[in-house]
Amino acid sequence: MEPFLSEDTVSDYLDFCSVFSALVQADRGSFFDWALPAYSIKLETAVLKRAGPLSELRESFQEKVLAENSFDEKVMILEAPTGIGKTKIFLDIVDKFSELTKIRRVFYFSPLLALTEDFEGKLFSEKSKDKSVLKEEDLEKVMVYNHTFVGSLLRKSEGAVEDSSEESMFFKTKDYFELESFNKQFIVTTTQRLLITLYSDEPSDKMKLISFKDSFFNC
Repeated sequence: MEPFLSEDTVSDYLDFCSVFSALVQADRGSFFDWALPAYSIKLETAVLKRAGPLSELRESFQEKVLAENSFDEKVMILEAPTGIGKTKIFLDIVDKFSELTKIRRVFYFSPLLALTEDFEGKLFSEKSKDKSVLKEEDLEKVMVYNHTFVGSLLRKSEGAVEDSSEESMFFKTKDYFELESFNKQFIVTTTQRLLITLYSDEPSDKMKLISFKDSFFNC
């Protein structure tokens, strides 16, 4: 039997990795009754509006991006200067896109850990809940995944620290499996994790890849 290969080696690589990822997820999730998420988070992006002399310019730009794009393309590049409100635009696009089509997850990839923490603070802040994008009831649907913390945004907002004991190893709990398989509605992580997921051969890393399917990315 001839091998299933095409002339597009990148697509072949991703196809094989995705199949492997699905098999690893099925194997390590077979101990539990688990379900795929369906994105249902409502984002209150109005709290991100900033007052000041440039507020009208920012709002006009943001409204123009939303009004003049149908979001039919698989890839969109937003070219905009610092301070124009790209984070709000991203979250507004997520809201609009989730109304147009069914998605399972939203991924926010950041090149710097400090930027992910800044983004988390915009999503929810215990000190200023009235200025947070997320409602408290949605915090459990959001997960943070980096080398300093793995867990829901709810646990992090409560001051929890990552548990590295044996009780948190694979096969131990359903919650741990769902975190390691990116089985949450909104994942805040780093660009490094994206690259590891794509190119690492470790089953623990590759398991996450199939969760990119039917998802919305911000890189």
